[in-house]
Amino acid sequence: MGQTFNNIDGAFYWATGATAASLLEEVREWTIDTSTNSSDDGAQGDSWETSTIGRSTFDLSVTTNYNLATGGGQLQKDVIAKTAGKFYAYPSRYVPTVYWYGTGTMGGGGKGGGMEDTGTQSYTLIPSGQPGYVHP
Repeated sequence: MGQTFNNIDGAFYWATGATAASLLEEVREWTIDTSTNSSDDGAQGDSWETSTIGRSTFDLSVTTNYNLATGGGQLQKDVIAKTAGKFYAYPSRYVPTVYWYGTGTMGGGGKGGGMEDTGTQSYTLIPSGQPGYVHP
C-alpha cells in the first residue's frame, strides 16, 4: 500500500523533543508506504497456498523546496544530529481529521536542483514504532 500526496493543500508537520509540531514550509511531496512480510506455510497435499503473516514496516519520505529563510534548515540540522521526532502528514490541511502520524529519526537529507528548477531537499524517516492513521 503506497500513497503519494503532492496536492497543493497537503501539510507535513515535524516536532522534536517537547516542542509542538510545526508546519514544514515548502513541502513538495511526502510519501508513506506500508508493507507486511509473509512466509509460505504450505505442506504436502495442500491444494491452496497459504501464508503466515509476519512483521510490518513503513517508509516515509519528504521532499521540500530548498528554503533559505530563517529556520528553513531545521530539518537538515535534525538529520545531521540524528534527532528523533514526531511527524504528522495531512493529505489536506483543510481536513484536520485525516492524517498519518508516527515517530522516528529523519535520515537522508539530500539536495538537488538544476538551472531551470527549484532546488529540493529529500529526507527519509527511520521509523522507531508503528505509524498511526486517523480517519473518521
